[in-house]
Amino acid sequence: METDSTAKKRKLDEVEGGSSSVIQVGGLTVREVHPHGFGCEVLDEDLDLKNMSAQQMQAFKDLMDKYDVIVVHGQDFPETVDQVNVITSLQPHNKELIAKGHGNNFDTTDHPLVRNSVWPSEKYVKVVHPGYAWHVDGIAWSETPIIWSCLHCIKAPKKGGETLFASSVVCYDLLDEAVKAKIDRLTAEYYDDYQVHGWKLDWFGTHRTDDVEETRQLHAAEGTERSKRHVTHPLVHVSKDGKKSIYTGNHTLYRFIGPDGPMTPAETHKLTGEILTPGVQPEHVFVMRWKPNDVAFFNNRRMLHSPTIIERFKNEERHIKQCFLPAIEKVKSVDEAEREGLIKPATTSGAQKTSDASTVAASG
Repeated sequence: METDSTAKKRKLDEVEGGSSSVIQVGGLTVREVHPHGFGCEVLDEDLDLKNMSAQQMQAFKDLMDKYDVIVVHGQDFPETVDQVNVITSLQPHNKELIAKGHGNNFDTTDHPLVRNSVWPSEKYVKVVHPGYAWHVDGIAWSETPIIWSCLHCIKAPKKGGETLFASSVVCYDLLDEAVKAKIDRLTAEYYDDYQVHGWKLDWFGTHRTDDVEETRQLHAAEGTERSKRHVTHPLVHVSKDGKKSIYTGNHTLYRFIGPDGPMTPAETHKLTGEILTPGVQPEHVFVMRWKPNDVAFFNNRRMLHSPTIIERFKNEERHIKQCFLPAIEKVKSVDEAEREGLIKPATTSGAQKTSDASTVAASG
């Protein structure tokens, strides 16, 4: 008899993630890749990201304003810096953070913004394989974490090795109003010791919780510089278009903190599962099935992504170059967005509901 998780995996295999909607955006022809409308595939075969005209450049920027995932085929980046030059030309970015680099968990490249994700390799087994999970990139690295990521496929297996994308805007929108009020004023605390907290939301939508507190203490006792680094971000991010998204990365998530104090790690991870699981079900997922020289850009503050299990491609090679673009601006909280007039403040009754819900969250 088919189990629930097996059924979800099977259903995921059947998802084409496509849409018949083909539109023009600033001179580029694109196909929307999911019914939710969060992503697109560029159909212009003559587009060369390294040598875009001014019109094409503006059109691509317009795509990045409209879509949170953009797929382009047939792109060759002979030099690592080519990939960097493309993404830095498209979005404002934090130049001071570039020098710090983001490749300390994988094989590094000759540029601090780019790292290799290669299978087979020992690092892939140690870092990626234990952490199949929905996440965002680099959430614990700085107070102005990654705004856009760019993936470039060098080698792809014939089957498996997909990257899954789910909209954290959709994750938020699927929640009922009481839960939205509960999470709107929460902040999240992260430690940059990567995948040690024993918590993950699996790629097929289930989650588990281990003894997070004990693990955190063990790593803190090591006294390494990395184990000491931690940041806090609002759990709910508000974009410039006023849309709210759930911004969290469970690899490094420690706990949520509400107006009345912190939640325990166990309470935190239970709530994380509750708010993300509905939005990462197969019907809400775009499956990126890689071919060599495919490129995928994605908005790291509005999209969750996940790899799929090695067993799907363990006898083949997979090589993706990942490029991360650090942001200038911090994650924008609901309170900040209301003060700036980006969204309307909650009504008096709504504010009372939020306060009550936050009290519930703090008490578990």
